[in-house]
Amino acid sequence: MVHFLSGTDTVGLLVKISATFLCSTSLITVTAIGVDRLLALQLHLRYHAIVTPFRAILEVIFIWVFSATFTSAKLWSFSSLHDGIASSATIISLLVVNFVVYLKICLVVRRHKLQIQQQQQQQQQENE
Repeated sequence: MVHFLSGTDTVGLLVKISATFLCSTSLITVTAIGVDRLLALQLHLRYHAIVTPFRAILEVIFIWVFSATFTSAKLWSFSSLHDGIASSATIISLLVVNFVVYLKICLVVRRHKLQIQQQQQQQQQENE
């Protein structure tokens, strides 16, 4: 089993290529979903005018092309050190973007929750 995953044969190489491609696609897609949710919260009614189905399709195509390019760059990389640094930098930057995006989402949701509570308190005071 270790020989199968070591990459010394064709099947092992295909497993590594598939894993790299699918993992990078997944991480970028999760980041895109987070950015989309943040845009929906911040843009309100302008969201549908800015985030159109055509732009969403372009984004999906970009994600797949970028992942394929990233994977092929790993294949043709002559230095495993540079490959490791590039992979680590890409993963860390995507994780940082995800953290910042979801932190902003939490702050927006908290602000909206406080605004709703204040409005409810004002309505209760007016009704009394």
